[in-house]
Amino acid sequence: GALGDEAAALASSRVLVGSGWFDPGVIARLAADHRAGKAEHGRTLWQLVMLDRAMARLF
Repeated sequence: GALGDEAAALASSRVLVGSGWFDPGVIARLAADHRAGKAEHGRTLWQLVMLDRAMARLF
């Protein structure tokens, strides 16, 4: 759904990737594996979405 699309877009987030704290390839792989049902990364992806939103507001 919409949240899945948002989680997949994290890999290109200018806020998260621009911070230098996260590897966009790893974020993309987490999202892809979660969406494909290969792994359960829902909690991690949710936390990254919330961090992205918070950082966007602060910076």
